[in-house]
Amino acid sequence: MLLADELLACECDKTPDQFRDLLINRLTERFSGLTIDRLVCSPDDALRYCDDIRQITDSKVLYDGVILKALMNIRKSADCPKGLRGSGKPKRNLKLDLPTQGCDLTPEAFKELAVDCFASMYKSKTIDEITCYPQQASALCNFVRTKAKAKSLTDDTILATLMNVRKAS
Repeated sequence: MLLADELLACECDKTPDQFRDLLINRLTERFSGLTIDRLVCSPDDALRYCDDIRQITDSKVLYDGVILKALMNIRKSADCPKGLRGSGKPKRNLKLDLPTQGCDLTPEAFKELAVDCFASMYKSKTIDEITCYPQQASALCNFVRTKAKAKSLTDDTILATLMNVRKAS
């Protein structure tokens, strides 16, 4: 569905260009320092961001998926503003991160577990799609934490790992 049609269906009176500008401005103003990747890899932040957008647009039926898919499309576009693309921090080092988050798995075993959990929950969806639905992303993270027997694993570690696995393949 085209963004213009989605906005109309969600009772949002913004044009696609106005909506994209709003998304960028709100991210840079309220969530300063976060890239788009970091935002969608943190379901709690993504939900707060979506609530902010709904409040600004006065559209109570503007779905998280519409907001975050539009944001991900900005990320993929050639004219994505500088600083909003990429991880926003040095490359993740799972060998160091996993033990500090209470996970005894090797990085390879953790990646395999995360991919297996994702595949068993969402057979026909991509990780990019799931991160556009924070409740589903959060459920996936809870499943991975349970399977890894590591309650302290962060959503960001889990989702960023899955996004990186996707990029590597």
